[in-house]
Amino acid sequence: MKKIKNIRELREEKMRLRIRQLELEKEIKSTWAGLKGNLKPVTFLKNRLLDIAPEEIKEKGMFSAALSHGAAYLTHRFIKSGGEKLEFKVRQGVEDIIGKFENIFSKK
Repeated sequence: MKKIKNIRELREEKMRLRIRQLELEKEIKSTWAGLKGNLKPVTFLKNRLLDIAPEEIKEKGMFSAALSHGAAYLTHRFIKSGGEKLEFKVRQGVEDIIGKFENIFSKK
């Protein structure tokens, strides 16, 4: 930065800094508006789906792709939940059988 020698140069420098400040504020507002737009639920979902399966969305459409991904997710959850319940029932059955064998052999 150059040395300011008189009031005129000081005023010019203040004006230059004020203009720079306004330019930066305008840039921040436009960046913020873009960010805010990208974080809207519909836009966010659309961008997320495009990241996951862009070809599928182009072929089927956004709603169909979202529906198929939702159905796949729910199916996965049901299978996982059912698998855990089945595993619990099998363990419980095996433990019951072991208990019965122990009772039979302990009496003899």
